Amino acid sequence: MLRDKYEFDPTFWAHPDVKYGASIATGGANIRAIDMAYMDATIANMGKMVGTPHLARYTNIEDLKSTALDTGADYDLALEQKLEFQRGNIRIPGTRELDPIVVLEVRDKDGGVLYTQPKPTEIQVVDAGSVWLLHSIMSDCTARFIIWGCGGSNNDLGLDFYSDGVRIPSGIKTGTQQGPLSASDTLETWMTGYSRHAATAVWVGNATNELVNDRQFAAANTTVRLWKNWMGTYHSLLVKKGVGDVGKGFEDLRPANVAQRGFQSPATDRILAQPFQYCDQTVTSWVRTDVTYESQCEEKEIDTRNGFLASDDTPSQFRETKKFVKLPAFKADLAQELAKSFGIPIAPTEKSTGQVALAISNLTNGRTITSTTQVVGSVQPPQLKNWKLEIGESAKPEEWKTIGSGTAPVNNGVLGVIDVRDLKDGVYTVRLTTDDGKGLSTSVLINVRRGAQTPGPGTPTVPGTPTEPGGPTPTPFTGAPSEGTPSP
Repeated sequence: MLRDKYEFDPTFWAHPDVKYGASIATGGANIRAIDMAYMDATIANMGKMVGTPHLARYTNIEDLKSTALDTGADYDLALEQKLEFQRGNIRIPGTRELDPIVVLEVRDKDGGVLYTQPKPTEIQVVDAGSVWLLHSIMSDCTARFIIWGCGGSNNDLGLDFYSDGVRIPSGIKTGTQQGPLSASDTLETWMTGYSRHAATAVWVGNATNELVNDRQFAAANTTVRLWKNWMGTYHSLLVKKGVGDVGKGFEDLRPANVAQRGFQSPATDRILAQPFQYCDQTVTSWVRTDVTYESQCEEKEIDTRNGFLASDDTPSQFRETKKFVKLPAFKADLAQELAKSFGIPIAPTEKSTGQVALAISNLTNGRTITSTTQVVGSVQPPQLKNWKLEIGESAKPEEWKTIGSGTAPVNNGVLGVIDVRDLKDGVYTVRLTTDDGKGLSTSVLINVRRGAQTPGPGTPTVPGTPTEPGGPTPTPFTGAPSEGTPSP
């Protein structure tokens, strides 16, 4: 995360051409390929960095200049600092203390040993349990099903690689850096990963920082094939040199402080499928056993008439405990807007006053209509965006037809019209919903009998009993009155 002159934005809305949604970029700052490969080696060693102490000098972050913002002498200094960073000559305090070892031994022309690299320094820089969680994702080809998936050779676009036909256990990550002006432009692509014997980073781009215009290199496809073939060839060479465990996995490195456990999760993939399960699903994943995890979900007792927190004004029959996804406190307004765009109910903060937010006043469960009928009701949530009145055939419709909609509140007014000429005789569900971030909805079951006489009170042809879970919620979900009862 970058501080000082730039505020970190987890939604990446600052990009002029595209909005990514909530995300964190692993390449959020300029990092050399050698740094990425060294990071991969540290992951392969379960958080243990192996190398030699570096000789770089430290520079405080407040002393760094910007090639984008500074001018004059400060701009010249920014260019010099950029070059020194690229060469590894300066670093920010708190960054790594070791460098990769690149020279093991130096001999003179006669074969005499002039220098031998001493025993490497080892530092546990990250808890092994945390690294195992990261490794479990990077090494699982089924976790990459949305784009890449599992591979069968070194020439396909699955991220597994092979040596002499044998799949080598590995962890892999790809990346594409978009151009500064358009999300459709490509500045560079890269692929980085590791096995038990090697860590490799492949970077494809222009040294001048010009856009990559050749389409075969503008996506990560070519980078993937380069990485896989290189790693496959290298491991084949290891076999020829007598290394006998090139296909060894990582199970023997599993730390003692990890285990697979089930937990509630609001979503399991990038595309949130309908109907949302919110926090009613349980997924199994690796967790650290020495860490207490805060639930991503929370329970609230709701007044079902209006979606607010239940209060002293909420009778017991209108109290219901519901689960909600916890939203991040950082930039809460953006988090709420993102949740609303996906139709995810947000936990209310206001307490109920007893007011009904949604009501269908002139229809009740079991009523039969024989002619075109106005639907009368109320729409009065405090944060109304829009509302919609729909009708669908059967008690659990598969298709809905909109018969009324609006953006303004309605107080005991006409919401829409049921035109029986468009319907065949039978059972129908009339549903009233609103977009207010709470997922409010109310519905009633009615009978349509074109040209028939309306049954008298007490003789409904549709039983007025609650439906099964997942079906329509019978009135009074919002406290809608029964026939003969004054409307709110």
